[in-house]
Amino acid sequence: MKDYTAAVDQYFECHGRRIKLYVDFREHDVDKGKEGDIMEDNAKLTLTVPAYVKMVLHASRYVHSAVNGVLLATAPRTATREGVTAAGLLCIDAVPLFHTALPLAPMLEAALALIDSWCKEKDLCIAGYYQANESRKDSSPDTVACKIAERILENIQPATLVMVQNQRLSMFRQEPAIKVYENQGARWQPK
Repeated sequence: MKDYTAAVDQYFECHGRRIKLYVDFREHDVDKGKEGDIMEDNAKLTLTVPAYVKMVLHASRYVHSAVNGVLLATAPRTATREGVTAAGLLCIDAVPLFHTALPLAPMLEAALALIDSWCKEKDLCIAGYYQANESRKDSSPDTVACKIAERILENIQPATLVMVQNQRLSMFRQEPAIKVYENQGARWQPK
């Protein structure tokens, strides 16, 4: 694997202020299988830069409220009687959903149905859920995050729950601003 760090300089508007964004990331060469499948360690999550940046920018734009969205991954190639199993997820995109009233079931169901139909056309799948809580100091998954992630887990395993850590949303931070959770029995535990 080849690791390197690159910086992306970009400006965006936030509450009438022009902010310069610096993003440092690592790029990995991915080994490909015979049919072009992505071979990774079991239950490993790999986020692309656009997926990570969309999550962080969504949380940064609406710092005054909770935000959520879903992670899209390349469609897994293995299916069993119990459902779809992925030997590692490559989340290539994030779709921001709401920044107000996260637990509204009708809006969420409609959004997920539209995203799912679009994903089928593009050979993608909904593989995870992300959320940033309203409080700056609270980055633990709440009931809404766990329930939505469990619904995604019914369709693909392993599903991923990503919580954006609001206290790490500042410029020039070296560590990622997210915490990844995986399902272990009836609970979501940090990876």
